[in-house]
Amino acid sequence: MQSIASAKSALDTIPLVGEWSTAIISAVLLYLGVYGLVKVARKYVWVPKYTIMDDLPKLGTARTDGNLGSRAVICGGSMGGLFAAAMCSFHFDSVVIIEPENTASDHSIEKPKSHEVRTTADGFNRAIPLRTRVVQYLASHVFLPPCLMAMRKLFPKMDDDLAHFGISPLPNTLEAYYGTVCLVKPYKATDPNCPQILPITRALFETLVRRCVFTYRANVTFINGTVDKFERSAEDPTKLSGVSVKTPQGDRIERASFVIDATGVAQQSYNKFLKSAGFSSALPTRIEYEPHLNYSQSVWSIPPKLVPGIKKLIPAGLNGTFFCNLPDWSTGENRAYYYSWYDESQLCIAVGSWGGSEKPHTIPEMRYTIKSIHGAEHNPDFVWQILDFLEEHEEECPYWIYDANAGKMSNILYHEAPAALPSNWVAIGDAVTKLNPIYGQGTTKAVIDVVTLDGIFRSVSAEQGLPADLPNRFFVKRAPRVMMLWEGTKAPDYSYATTQPAKGETNENGLFARKLGLTMICAGRKDLPLAKAFYQVQSCVAPQTDLLNPALLYKVAKKWVLG
Repeated sequence: MQSIASAKSALDTIPLVGEWSTAIISAVLLYLGVYGLVKVARKYVWVPKYTIMDDLPKLGTARTDGNLGSRAVICGGSMGGLFAAAMCSFHFDSVVIIEPENTASDHSIEKPKSHEVRTTADGFNRAIPLRTRVVQYLASHVFLPPCLMAMRKLFPKMDDDLAHFGISPLPNTLEAYYGTVCLVKPYKATDPNCPQILPITRALFETLVRRCVFTYRANVTFINGTVDKFERSAEDPTKLSGVSVKTPQGDRIERASFVIDATGVAQQSYNKFLKSAGFSSALPTRIEYEPHLNYSQSVWSIPPKLVPGIKKLIPAGLNGTFFCNLPDWSTGENRAYYYSWYDESQLCIAVGSWGGSEKPHTIPEMRYTIKSIHGAEHNPDFVWQILDFLEEHEEECPYWIYDANAGKMSNILYHEAPAALPSNWVAIGDAVTKLNPIYGQGTTKAVIDVVTLDGIFRSVSAEQGLPADLPNRFFVKRAPRVMMLWEGTKAPDYSYATTQPAKGETNENGLFARKLGLTMICAGRKDLPLAKAFYQVQSCVAPQTDLLNPALLYKVAKKWVLG
C-alpha cells in the first residue's frame, strides 16, 4: 500500500498533458516567431546592408526618365575604372576614361599574346608585365561570383566574348586548405545553384572587360593621359567642373558633370587631387598597416604533347587556381602557396610569406619549401605528382618567374568625412580600400563599389539630378559592404608578429575574430551547411549575419569548447 501511495504522490507532481502541450506549442511558436523575424531581418535589413544582391537586378537597365548629367570622367582605366565606365554609361550622355598606360587605353581588346621576359644576373627568366602599375597583372586569379554577375548585367551578350577568348565560367570546387584543415566543398560541380567563378589571369580578365566596354558601350571613350589635378567649379564651389590632364599632345581640361577616382593604390584623390581643388579640410582618416607579404610565382609553359599528361594530374574539370593552402596562424606558420592551370598550357605555382624572405624558384626549392610548411603531409597526392612531372620534363617546359611585394594595406574612412567633399565626386576600389591581394578579393571590392554607386544613381530621378550629399550617401552605404573584406583580411594579417599594425592598434587586434574564423573552418571540415554559409559570405553573395545562425553558432561553440 505504501508503494502505491508513493507512486500516486509522484504522479501527482507530473504536469497535466494539457500543460505539456501548452508548453510545447508555446516553445514551437516562439521558435517560429524568432525564425520568422530573422528571415524578415535578413531579407529587408541584412542583405541590403551588407551585400549588393538587391542592387544587382537593376544594374545595366536603361533609365526611362533621362540621364543625370552630360559627362562622367573616370580617372583610371584598370578594373574599377572599366566597370565604373560601363555602369555610368547608363546614367550620363557620355563617359571618358583617362588612363596613363597605353596598354590600357589603346583599345587593346584581344587576348594578350605575350609579355617581355628578361634573363637576369641570377640566371632566371623574369617576366615584365605590360601593365607596370598593376602588381598582379600576370597572376592567375579566381574572380568571385559578383564579378561575373555584374558583367552579365552590364553586358548581356558577354557570353559571346567569353567564347571568343575560350573562357568557361566554372563552379567553385577549389581545394582550399587552411593548414591541415580542408573545408568540405560547399557545392557539387553539377549543382545548378553553385555560384560561378572566372578562373583566368588578371591580364585576360581586364582585356575581356575592356573588350565588352568597347563593343557594347558606344558612349564610352578612352584618353591616354594622366590626370594632374581636379578643377573646382567657379559657379558652384561645392562641385568639380572637370579635371586637368597631361597627354602626349599637351595639357588639357576635361569637363565633367561627375568625376570618379579609380586611380588604384595611388589613391590620388586623397594624396593630391582634393587638396589641389581646395578640399583639403574634408580629408578623413586613412588607416594603414604593413603585412610585409612577399610572394613569388613560377609559370611553366607546357608543350602540346605534354598537356594530356599534366591534365591527368589536375582534378577533373578545374581551371584557374585549383589548389591553395593558407596558413593556420595558430601553429606559427606564415607561408601560403597555390597551384593554377590556365590558357590550356600554363602551370603556375606561387609561394608567399608574411615577414619571410624566401622565394623558391626552382623545382627542388619549391619541393623543399612546400614540404617544410605545416600540414604539408596532408596535401593531396597531385601536389607532389605535379612537381615530379615538371622535374621529369624540365628541359621541355620553359618557365619564367615573377616576384612581388604586396606593400601597405590601407582604408580611407570617407564615410566619416565632413560634408565638405565635392558633391559630384566619389572614389572607388583601391583608391579607397587596398586589401591584401593574396585573398583574391580586390576586383570583387571594386564591383561592390560600382554596383553600390549604381544603386545611388537609381534612387534619384533625372529631374532631381545628382544630390548634394551624394558622396556621403555612397560612402555610408559602401562602408558595411566592404568593411567585412577589410576586417576579414586585416585580422589574419595581424596574427604574424612581423606585421606592422595600424597606428593605435596592436597585433592583438582582431584576435577574437581570428579564433572564431579558425573554429568555423575546423567545424566546417565535415559540416556542409556551415561550409556553404562560410563560402557564400566569403564570396560576398550573402551577409555575414548568416554565420550567426543559431544552429551554426551551436556547432561552432561546440567545436570551440570541445576542440
